[in-house]
Amino acid sequence: MDIKIYKPSIHAIRSECEKHGQQLTLYCPSHLMPCCDECISKSHSNCTGIESLAGVVGKTKIDTKKESFDKDINSVIYILDEVVSNKTENIKRGEQQYEKVHQIEQQVHQYQRYVEDHEDDERAKIMEIKLEQNDEIDKTISKLEPLKSFGEVYVDKTKMAVNRERSVRSEAQVKSREYCKKNNMTMNFEKTIEIPIDREISDMICLMDGRLIIVELYCQVLTPDSKLQKQLPIPGEACSVTQINKNTIAISYPFEKVIKIFNMENETVIKVITLDKGCWGLSFANNSSAVACVSLNNNEIRIIDLEADLG
Repeated sequence: MDIKIYKPSIHAIRSECEKHGQQLTLYCPSHLMPCCDECISKSHSNCTGIESLAGVVGKTKIDTKKESFDKDINSVIYILDEVVSNKTENIKRGEQQYEKVHQIEQQVHQYQRYVEDHEDDERAKIMEIKLEQNDEIDKTISKLEPLKSFGEVYVDKTKMAVNRERSVRSEAQVKSREYCKKNNMTMNFEKTIEIPIDREISDMICLMDGRLIIVELYCQVLTPDSKLQKQLPIPGEACSVTQINKNTIAISYPFEKVIKIFNMENETVIKVITLDKGCWGLSFANNSSAVACVSLNNNEIRIIDLEADLG
């Protein structure tokens, strides 16, 4: 800006006129500058709206203060509005959460009663199969050591008589035997599989492609040579599993009271069947599934048409 046309603001005013040496007591709004009496008479005689300099300065200070106060008040009002809005949302959220907490409390109480009722149930006890060998077995085996064969397997063939003439009696049936001896017959396990699972297994199946599915809260997929392949991405505590077709399996979730139909190919839950009781054991055959349903009052087995449920 050219210094010759620069016009200082009111905040930069001087107390004496540089031209006439008099006190600056007046203010010309047309030229936005303070003036002395002689300035008004000589240079601003045609200007209108001449005001007292002290009044203009005081008004400017008041307007500045008012603007500052307005900003402060608006800021406080905005903050209070935000506080009121947050408090209102907290109250609504608290009421909703209180209802949900009450529902959870009822479910926990129900599960607690279920556990208490089944403390003495045979199914809640730890089972372990033990063999107490009879001492007489060793004596019996020692007596059988000279035995070379369990017996003989043979095919019994009967020759049917042909009625050549009606007047002639049928020839007697002739029997012949073909013997085939089977000696030293023994039984062996076909295969033993070591499963890399540390937790308790509730169910398992062999899929059509040779893989295994092990259920121990979650569903683990094992390769045909029993190596852990992956865990199925299905939330919840599973109990039992069965295969419906090549790419589809059904899994029971007793605490959720549902059966989830899972597609093995795209790894998604394609259907959820909701029951009114906890569903435990599960099997499938001829497009129908048998489900063991358990409740506090009674137990039952239900047959579900999965073909209809899958649409």
